[in-house]
Amino acid sequence: MPELLEKVWVALLPHDKDRCPFCEYKKTYSSPDSKVSDANDSQTLGRNLNATGKPDDSEVHHFLDMVAKTGGVHGKYTLQAHHLICGNEILGEQKVIQSFLCKQGRHDGKLQPCETGYDINSAANGIWLPSTPAQFKTAIKLKTALKREVAPGTYTNKELDEMASFAAAFPEFLSMFRSELTAMGVNTKKLWTNMTDDEQDAIAQVVMLKAQRQFHLGEHDGAVPAKDRAERSYVQRGIKHLNTLTVFMQHYADGCPMGKATPPKEPPYVPPFKLNRHLDVLSKQMRAYVVGDPRRWRYFISKWAMRLTDRLNASTPT
Repeated sequence: MPELLEKVWVALLPHDKDRCPFCEYKKTYSSPDSKVSDANDSQTLGRNLNATGKPDDSEVHHFLDMVAKTGGVHGKYTLQAHHLICGNEILGEQKVIQSFLCKQGRHDGKLQPCETGYDINSAANGIWLPSTPAQFKTAIKLKTALKREVAPGTYTNKELDEMASFAAAFPEFLSMFRSELTAMGVNTKKLWTNMTDDEQDAIAQVVMLKAQRQFHLGEHDGAVPAKDRAERSYVQRGIKHLNTLTVFMQHYADGCPMGKATPPKEPPYVPPFKLNRHLDVLSKQMRAYVVGDPRRWRYFISKWAMRLTDRLNASTPT
């Protein structure tokens, strides 16, 4: 119902040049192509976040913060750059908004002579979120770790193989020298993929409670059971926001004269540069969904975050 009321309200708006995303007339239009769903790239997003120079955008800042807050109880948690408006799962699924960012001939674009220049990988659309501790992600062999630690030429491959074989013959070796081996990067425990849900939850909840950010791993829409997605999925919530923004955009596309005597009523439209700002505002809203007190999280990007919130609320007296 709230989404329906928003759409009705938008439809009743008169044309207002201050609100209208198309009312930035220029004699000549020039802007780089928009980077939309097909450009979605977490590594690029991470670089753009780090490049701002702001502590909250710094991977190193958040890594050191996690180490300090968790005390290394489960080793060193990794970080992943998360797209607040997910390029594939949100923007890529709401193709009408994407068409208002692109020129004709690309992504069913509606614009001429150029695009708005929106960038799905911009720092404004990103946040660092905690993920699996490094020691549980891959199984580093003892021989590989030894090669990293000792000076080149100290041992032959045969000698390194003999050391590794000796260690494998005595299971107590791993427990006796666990701290030293962990420091070398050797995984002395289970891999993440071999753990039970309870084992994974015990590890994920530590960093979520301390960092107050949702655990980030895997695709997001499937993190919430199908029966709960309409109400609890981060992805579905983002798509709903874009649906409302689509109504807003189409309303002004139909009513804005775009520098002519009458509204064109159909594409091509002039580039709606203000749409970029609307999307940045939406990114801020989506950010609020994945940070803060886990008891108050309502929309989820991972099953570990959802299970934590449910456990905390189930144990809180009413």
